[in-house]
Amino acid sequence: WHVVIGAPGTARVPLGAFSHLLPASWEPGADDLATWRSLATGLGSGGGPIHLFVDDAQWLDEVSAGLVHHLVTARGAKAIVTVRRHEPVSRPITSLWKDGYLHRHDLEPLDPDQTAALLERALGATVEPRTARLLWQRSTGNLLMLRELVDAGRADGSLRLRHGAWAQAPGARPS
Repeated sequence: WHVVIGAPGTARVPLGAFSHLLPASWEPGADDLATWRSLATGLGSGGGPIHLFVDDAQWLDEVSAGLVHHLVTARGAKAIVTVRRHEPVSRPITSLWKDGYLHRHDLEPLDPDQTAALLERALGATVEPRTARLLWQRSTGNLLMLRELVDAGRADGSLRLRHGAWAQAPGARPS
């Protein structure tokens, strides 16, 4: 899988999000299509289909968004593309689901039971009910926020495995 991550900083640079995948001697083609074909050849050099994971595609520059569209529609790349809800998304990315090339699945906020189940699966052990409820309240069911809270709690030691169950230290504040 080739991983491409859009960011506000790379949005101003043509192919900025793809820069880590560009060969050192790479030169852009005469036009966008020639550039896309050249890059598609390089990305598919493994012999099999191209597999692409694009995170935060709403921040891709137009050339990168066009490349993703080209890889999926013309090269049959397998792709997972994420965009943030309520953010403007370029036409090439939007057309991937509008024209049926990719399935769109909107993630809704997690409810308390989904949060507890996900925490237990991700952490590999039971999660103390008070901790699961606290993390759900702090994250408001937002999956990204939940991950950040768990990562921060594990990093600062406030979220620990105690007697076979994950528990947040009493009085711990979100990092």
